Amino acid sequence: MKKYFTFLIVISFILLSFKKPVEASTITYPINQPTYVYKDKKFTSNIKGDIRPKKKVTVVKSSKDWYYVKYTDLNDNQQYGWINTKGTKVQITKPKTFYSVPMKTNANLVKKKVLKGYYIIKGATKTGWYKVLYNNQDYFIPISPFNVTLNVNTLAFKNPMEQTNHITVKSGTYTILDEQAENWYKISYNKQQVWVQKIKKVRSDEKDVFKSGLNIVKELEGNACTKLGNDHGGLTKYGITQTVYDEYRKGQKLGGNSVCYISNKGVEDIIYNTYYVPTNGTKMSSKLAIVMLDTAVNFGKGTAYAIFQRALSIDKGTTNWGPLTNYSFNHLPTNQENDVALRMIYERMRSRYNIVAKDPGQGQFLKGWLARDQKLLTKLALK
Repeated sequence: MKKYFTFLIVISFILLSFKKPVEASTITYPINQPTYVYKDKKFTSNIKGDIRPKKKVTVVKSSKDWYYVKYTDLNDNQQYGWINTKGTKVQITKPKTFYSVPMKTNANLVKKKVLKGYYIIKGATKTGWYKVLYNNQDYFIPISPFNVTLNVNTLAFKNPMEQTNHITVKSGTYTILDEQAENWYKISYNKQQVWVQKIKKVRSDEKDVFKSGLNIVKELEGNACTKLGNDHGGLTKYGITQTVYDEYRKGQKLGGNSVCYISNKGVEDIIYNTYYVPTNGTKMSSKLAIVMLDTAVNFGKGTAYAIFQRALSIDKGTTNWGPLTNYSFNHLPTNQENDVALRMIYERMRSRYNIVAKDPGQGQFLKGWLARDQKLLTKLALK
């Protein structure tokens, strides 16, 4: 009986040893450029974070061109997510049109008809396009057929120029039959071909959002009137430079004065009319509007537009709110705006590193700049 009992113990030990998981070997992977971490293994997924260059991540598992990694976030916490540093090779089984910009109609649009074959998808815009590498240049292809989604019941017209004989089209997704500038689309509705315009309207609570954004900007800027030695901004208070203040006073038919003595009304007027309205903050969700406002004040409107475009994955780097930006913004789904706000903050951080790389004398400000971005992330609970 004793031998039988001992035998059972030995067998149990052997069986348990087989059930014990074997720890997988860890593989480290160097990150040589800023890399988004996605929630899922696809470029259309929302992002979880951003890994800085010269960092190493631990590869937990891989799936084709994607790696599930353990990385350290901006708060030095361990996180997990999917990364892709080279793009994903896909097979296109029939001839397809590649577009130079992610939109169907544009004066500067270049179209190329390519044959079937294998191509590298490098990313995806937030408005329904894949970025594809072709002949060492970036092109775009639609993820799905050309559709327009109307979030509310919308007036439709026989002629977009005359806007007469209108009918009401119910909210929904429709196939685009034709397209004109200013976001006009021909669709089929109730056996009629009509034109609808997809544009985002000013929110009813935009003034409340602006006040929240103004308070955040003032807090992040601080109330001191400053001009640091190597800072290219010059004499500044609440992010308003002396040059911008001079233009404001000229428009108000007032004499010259130092920006150090700017009134609360002057601060509010300038930030609302010079930064908030021109950057379309009045039409954005609250978090995106505040990030856009702070970016415009901190970087200037032109750079804010370029950062916004990169967050949308347009990557054209233009410093104006042109047709492509307008088209993309009006096609941006409302439920994606917070993710774009998060991406904008990460793109701001990347811009700061690039500034220091080009002008090392600005390195003394880098820690403070990044702290500002981190505070904005925390305040808006974008993580």
